[in-house]
Amino acid sequence: RLIEQFPPVKVAPIFCGEPVSVVTRVEAIYTKSFKMHQRIVNTVTGEIKSECATIMVSFDPITQTSTNLSENWIKAISDYEGRNLITAHDKNEKI
Repeated sequence: RLIEQFPPVKVAPIFCGEPVSVVTRVEAIYTKSFKMHQRIVNTVTGEIKSECATIMVSFDPITQTSTNLSENWIKAISDYEGRNLITAHDKNEKI
C-alpha cells in the first residue's frame, strides 16, 4: 500500500501577514511514483499549521498511462534529499 496514514496533527489557522513556509520532502520513490510529505510551518515559532502526504505519478499524456520514473529523476530526487529513497514494491504496482 503506497499511502500511509500520518498521526493526527493539530492544524492551526494562518493569518494574513503571518510568516509561513512550505516544507517539502520526498519520503519514498517507487517504480512509477514518489511520495511527498509537506508541512506549512510558522517560520518564527515553528508551529505546524498544516500537514499532508501526496503521491506524485509519472504520466504520459500521449498514451494516457502511468510510466516508470526515469533514472535521471530518481537520481536527482535522491541526491537532493541526500539519501536513497528507492522503496521495495510489488512488481504489479498499479500507480
